[in-house]
Amino acid sequence: MSNHQGSTSSQNDHPYWQDIRRQEEENFTLKRAQREGVGYVNLTGYPFEKEALKTVPLELVKKYFILPYKKEGKKVNLAVVDSTDERIKKVIKDLEETTGYKFEPFLASQSSLEYGIKTYELLVPPEEEVSEEELELEKEIKRLVDLREEITKVPTTKIVDIIINGALSTQASDIHIEPREKDVRVRYRLDGVLHDVAFLDKEVFKPIVSRIKFLSKLKMDVTWIPQDGKFFVYFKNKRVDIRTSTLPTMHGETIVMRLFGAEAATLKIEALGLLSEDLKVLLEVLKKTHGMILVTGPTGSGKTTSLYAILNRLSRPEVKIITLEDPIEYHLPNISQSQVNVEKNYTFANGLKAILRQDPDIVMVGEIRDFETAEMAIHAALTGHVVLSTLHTNDAVSAIPRLIDMGVKSFLVAQALSLVIAQRLVRKICPYCREKFKPDNLFLERIKKMIEKMPKSRRPQKIPSFFYRGKGCPNCNNTGYKDRIGIFELFLIDEDIEKMILEKAVVRDFKKANIQKGRLTMEQDGLLKVLQGITTLEEVERVTRE
Repeated sequence: MSNHQGSTSSQNDHPYWQDIRRQEEENFTLKRAQREGVGYVNLTGYPFEKEALKTVPLELVKKYFILPYKKEGKKVNLAVVDSTDERIKKVIKDLEETTGYKFEPFLASQSSLEYGIKTYELLVPPEEEVSEEELELEKEIKRLVDLREEITKVPTTKIVDIIINGALSTQASDIHIEPREKDVRVRYRLDGVLHDVAFLDKEVFKPIVSRIKFLSKLKMDVTWIPQDGKFFVYFKNKRVDIRTSTLPTMHGETIVMRLFGAEAATLKIEALGLLSEDLKVLLEVLKKTHGMILVTGPTGSGKTTSLYAILNRLSRPEVKIITLEDPIEYHLPNISQSQVNVEKNYTFANGLKAILRQDPDIVMVGEIRDFETAEMAIHAALTGHVVLSTLHTNDAVSAIPRLIDMGVKSFLVAQALSLVIAQRLVRKICPYCREKFKPDNLFLERIKKMIEKMPKSRRPQKIPSFFYRGKGCPNCNNTGYKDRIGIFELFLIDEDIEKMILEKAVVRDFKKANIQKGRLTMEQDGLLKVLQGITTLEEVERVTRE
């Protein structure tokens, strides 16, 4: 009996019988397609087009057992196992709103669809880029006024393309899409300040969200938890990375897209905005073969850009540089960059331990957030490495008590720390509408009081008889400002400061000592840039007194 059963099982597994069953399955699927009045396709051995496969995310392909297999212009043939399933009909409708393609369902057998999905996974890598063909970015929109007009003309499926296009054209750093009770507000962050771009009808919000999630490879049917994703595009032949963040709110998911161009990765130290005397101090410190340099300031103050400029200066063929970042914002040539992954327990502290085993000369740690990371970074700086990192403090001198509050011993801070740079970014006066103006007495009095507090060696010899401001024009979207530059405060750790650290001096004492050594506060640095006609007093005060 058992031998007979074994023989039958063996016969059923024979390729001949498998082919018979597959043919029966295909015949059954074909007849069913005819009954339902839809097309039929056998995907086994089908010559798939990669561009067709990319029209639907793998997440949806697997969840709903659907597969795009052929693309002609805006028409896509979509293999499905059940054309009458209401869920699949809804998915097709959502995809059409999201992508702008017209999806036509074709019935396929389960076996052939399984074959097709395996092929999808082989042909389309998880990090596949978004091409310019998918995002229509060829039209440049330089002014917000033009964008507001353009966004009302395009179909729903093209709104996201126009929004991204406008952000890239106007050099925005962030795109904010915020659902409200009756409309959807779109804002750009231009030179650090948010500007309203458009107010859209609430009915277009869902297609916009779906489109952005599709591009960012986020879960399209998950709306109740935050999600993070990314994609990149090419604009004017330059790669732009776009990092997406969604957050559930009362009126729907709010979306922020951060845009990263390649320019900051090639920035030179001389272009940061350091005054000549401060630049000289930094360049002298960079000659050292060990020690820690910290850049401090709030989020969005340009800390990472400054660190990259320093790394570009230090990068040489005979030097090994490794970075640990969260996330990697710009890709640097000839430098090994590693990204933190907290979910896999690859933290700044753990990553730094691993990096030091790689025998680097220079290490850049994205941020010092805790005692363990601070201790490891200090140890590295004391054992023959140059360590670069950032810290969240309001000014440069506050970095000392911040590290000590984390638990680092004061004598270790004194020995390891070489330089602290605090910074902010101020908007520059627009060169296209820059105009002279004669200040009133109240304005001049404010300037004089600020100059009196400056170190004598850094005070300007005279106050100019006129100043500059931006009148406002289409080139700067009527703001009077275009582009940004850094204002800085340097805190050099010399023998005197080391002694003060060991004696546990307070912030007030450090500030006094720094001024006596001829260092400027950020506000004073900004004032000198006002006198040079680079920015305005209002802008310096806005940034330093926030």
